[in-house]
Amino acid sequence: MNDSPKLQWSDVWLLQAIVLCGRNGAGSLQDIVATGDYINHSIFTYEEISSGLFRLTAARLVAEVDSTFVPTTEALRGYEAAEILGGGIYEVWARLAKNYGVERPAGQHQSVGPDHEYSGISRESFAAAVSAWNDEAAAFMARNEAK
Repeated sequence: MNDSPKLQWSDVWLLQAIVLCGRNGAGSLQDIVATGDYINHSIFTYEEISSGLFRLTAARLVAEVDSTFVPTTEALRGYEAAEILGGGIYEVWARLAKNYGVERPAGQHQSVGPDHEYSGISRESFAAAVSAWNDEAAAFMARNEAK
């Protein structure tokens, strides 16, 4: 990982989402957006997804397979090492970050600039994934409110 760009806090969130999707197979962009929302009650920005995928693939922690994303064996081992100590999803995120030498930003969010872009994701495909997830979540909420 020495030649790879340094991972950021949001990259660990993205990695965690991909690992959780990858346990059941590969994750589509919509799956990753949905899982990231589950983890952090927030939607990734395009910059977080694009630059994060760039860094995670450069670090060989994530691979793209047929327009889906899978954690590598190394990423799965790292996640399991962070998870085995127990705790909730935020504790696992913090341990995983520490294991990769990533410090939590002092503020609420870390600013992620467009320093790197992942060529396999466009703004349009990201917007479509977010829109599809929002539609799915809204439909779920409507079904549960009707009960």
